[in-house]
Amino acid sequence: MEDWQYKQLKKVKDRLNNINKSIEPSKKKKNIDNRAEKVIWGVLCEKQRVGEIDELYRKVSFPLISTRTYGDKEVRGCKMVVDFLYNDKELGWVAKDVKKYETQEYKIRKKIFLMAYVSTGKLTFIDTNNIVYKKNESR
Repeated sequence: MEDWQYKQLKKVKDRLNNINKSIEPSKKKKNIDNRAEKVIWGVLCEKQRVGEIDELYRKVSFPLISTRTYGDKEVRGCKMVVDFLYNDKELGWVAKDVKKYETQEYKIRKKIFLMAYVSTGKLTFIDTNNIVYKKNESR
């Protein structure tokens, strides 16, 4: 690549304001989707280092509706991918999801997720606004 081509390429990248969102630059690159996720990832890593949480995972997929076949037509299932899943000492397993804004599709998936996993007591769910959804113990 010629020097002038490299300079043009560099200008294009700077003009687009690309930001390196890599969380572990020394290891394999694991990119994070947005800045809010990066901040929360840092907080959760610190909590894991201190010992408040265990087993921190990123981008965990939960099946909501399985794929079904009706006659000769196949209807795709749907799943929800939560940003973080960890084992909290007080709350048990916690799924945390960070969104910039909630779309209609996300709201529907969140309701199905709450019905399938949270109402059964398997998980606690924390959404973008730090609202904690957990099984109602009074029932």
